[in-house]
Amino acid sequence: MPEWKTTAISKIGFGNVCKILVVPKIPFNVTQTEDILGIVLNDMSQRGSAIFWFNLYAIANLQVLMTFGLGPNADRL
Repeated sequence: MPEWKTTAISKIGFGNVCKILVVPKIPFNVTQTEDILGIVLNDMSQRGSAIFWFNLYAIANLQVLMTFGLGPNADRL
């Protein structure tokens, strides 16, 4: 690759990421149209570390919820 590309790539910052999968023992009732569930609060003490959850049933036919802890939230988890 040209040096300008490798230099640009090296300047891209990445923080910590923690992926969390929740697999319930009892199936939960979801529809295929419910893709993303979210909580919109700025105060982490009120909303917790994960602000959005992906419904994997909608895309992979799995009854699993997935979320990510990003940056400082990943450090806490």
